[in-house]
Amino acid sequence: QFVKAEAAAYCEGGHFGRAVLLTTAVLFVSLQWRYMDTLLPKFAERIFGPSCPWGGIYSINSWMCVLCPPLISALTPGDRVDDFALIVPGLWIMALSPLCIYFSTSEVATAGWVFFLSCGEVLWSPRSQSFIASLAPVGREGAFLALAGAPAFVTQYPVGIISGWLLDTYCPACPSVHNVICQRDPSWRANPSLMWLWVAISSAASPV
Repeated sequence: QFVKAEAAAYCEGGHFGRAVLLTTAVLFVSLQWRYMDTLLPKFAERIFGPSCPWGGIYSINSWMCVLCPPLISALTPGDRVDDFALIVPGLWIMALSPLCIYFSTSEVATAGWVFFLSCGEVLWSPRSQSFIASLAPVGREGAFLALAGAPAFVTQYPVGIISGWLLDTYCPACPSVHNVICQRDPSWRANPSLMWLWVAISSAASPV
């Protein structure tokens, strides 16, 4: 009886379904966070060489996620700006950010990807959490957020497989040459720009 009562409380008014729907919708763009862990290091080392400061590029996201949310919150208070007025543009910015590398495969473009990814993230991510929390039953916000976020855990394993396939297909290793840029290996064949186009197109499913 207790379990039924708790389930009824979470599902009352269809709020839980709306929360899960939003969490599921943003999954495609959220995969870019995992791609930063799985694609960025290998891509950077194979295209730009082992001296590429990919860790510094990665840190752009960390710094922006620390510094920007308070500023965004001050400029767009929740009582004046609707959540989805920030969520939708933020999703589009983050979804299309990999096009930076598609149009220019360079270290600067890679940093541009992380920069625009972070710009989109600081717009949509806090507001999506705020929206989901507003749907939660009083006193059950923590459990509601945890349950609504469950779909995100489903993608953790598949994204590793997808990342491996993307690297093998579009940016494979060059074992014949070590500690240098793969492009100096005449036998190496790759098309990394298409890899990032694939990421952008799949990410665009979220704002659509």
